[in-house]
Amino acid sequence: IYPDASDGFFPIPCPGCENDGRDGFEEIDFAREMIRWTSETYAVHPDSVYATGFSMGGFFINYLGCAPNSPVRGIAPVAAGARDDFDGFCSRSRPTVMIVHALQDFVAPIDGGPNTMSIGELAELWRAHGRCDGTPVEWDYPTGATGLPTVHAQRWDGCAGKGPVRLDVIDGTGHWWLTEPDNANGVDIGESIAEFFFPEAP
Repeated sequence: IYPDASDGFFPIPCPGCENDGRDGFEEIDFAREMIRWTSETYAVHPDSVYATGFSMGGFFINYLGCAPNSPVRGIAPVAAGARDDFDGFCSRSRPTVMIVHALQDFVAPIDGGPNTMSIGELAELWRAHGRCDGTPVEWDYPTGATGLPTVHAQRWDGCAGKGPVRLDVIDGTGHWWLTEPDNANGVDIGESIAEFFFPEAP
């Protein structure tokens, strides 16, 4: 399912913001209903629902994954962070998480900004929230490739939730969703996310 945000913008829950962030809570209710309808109509198992989003869609996906009784098993926010009060919103839902962010993203800076946490802080929040191991497995890919972009990946295993937490930081690009034809090094964000969620798929 590929929802198209009204005016190209996904609001997020934000108590204390305009309208007390009600638009964001209504978006989460809409996502719940959309997933419920899809599960019933197309026989989709409710424990097999994953969500990803780019930029503000990624911000929204973080909140959807942390919502009480979250309807998704896993999330993959791309080029997106969260407000600095995000931890106070989080419930006991512990999805598996893959965060993808570019080192040179100047639209949603990796170090955060006014009222937004850094991507490192976001990854640590999800790690702690999922009760994952404190030390990550780390590697770089594409292995043996030259030039840019390249990716430094960290994965925290041993989680109490629905799977590991992973952070991929891309060096050599900005606020983009990369696919393999877009770059010489073969970095394909969609493919990486699919392999993370479904490692045993053929």
